[in-house]
Amino acid sequence: MKESNVEAVFVQTGFKENVSQFLQKITDEEAIKYDIAIQVAGREGFYIEKPSMMDKYVRRDCDSHTDVMEITYIQFCKRYIPTRIKPEKEESLKPDTYLKPSTGISGYSKLDFIVTHDMDMKTILKKLPKYIRIKDPYPGEPAFVKLRKSYVVRLHKFNQEKKPHEYH
Repeated sequence: MKESNVEAVFVQTGFKENVSQFLQKITDEEAIKYDIAIQVAGREGFYIEKPSMMDKYVRRDCDSHTDVMEITYIQFCKRYIPTRIKPEKEESLKPDTYLKPSTGISGYSKLDFIVTHDMDMKTILKKLPKYIRIKDPYPGEPAFVKLRKSYVVRLHKFNQEKKPHEYH
């Protein structure tokens, strides 16, 4: 990928206890509101664990638009990025249109649609929503993620002999 014009995004996988955690400092007022605030030895103030893409994926708002439930973790990381910009229209929070393959999907890539196991056999394809709302945002965390161009996904490679459970 060196000297390539294709951008890559690293997607954390594996068990939560083995994944690196980043801490973010919060104010005392915010610490009172959130019971997840911790104190770090040798440091002043309160901190919270900075939310990862997996945390955002788990907290995506599937209640208002059930189609969002079908988006996979890899597709979520590959196509969405946090944003503080609130969508202007409610329509941008749900899949735009349903297109039948018989009419063609000209002008679109297959990556613009929600990927499912039977995508080639479906009569209706669901286009990715422009924005996805994140439920219960942490202090300072954007409440939305927005659609971006597709990136190449990099995953951590687990050793099959040393960590067979995580490998599989």
